[in-house]
Amino acid sequence: MEEYITLGEATKLLPARAARSTILRWCCRGITVSGNDQIIRMRFVRIGRRYFTTAIWVEEFIHRLTAATMASQDAWMRRHRRLDRTRQRQLAEADAILARAGI
Repeated sequence: MEEYITLGEATKLLPARAARSTILRWCCRGITVSGNDQIIRMRFVRIGRRYFTTAIWVEEFIHRLTAATMASQDAWMRRHRRLDRTRQRQLAEADAILARAGI
């Protein structure tokens, strides 16, 4: 059996402090990663009216969230780089038209 910790104890494992209610929200609702609408949730168990997690699950949540965020940012960068190239091509075509017109 894994060594469960309370959500209050889990807050102390994070590099930046978070409230117990925040950890509970991460467990129940998760965090939606913008760009791909993926929902990342922290694993937990509920025993009676109390919620528990493990140190491993906290670390796993952080890594999954980071990976999803990086993938979303990479997709955003690829999309915007493509738009930049398209825009540059359009500007070059406009310059060529103006040059042919002698303007």
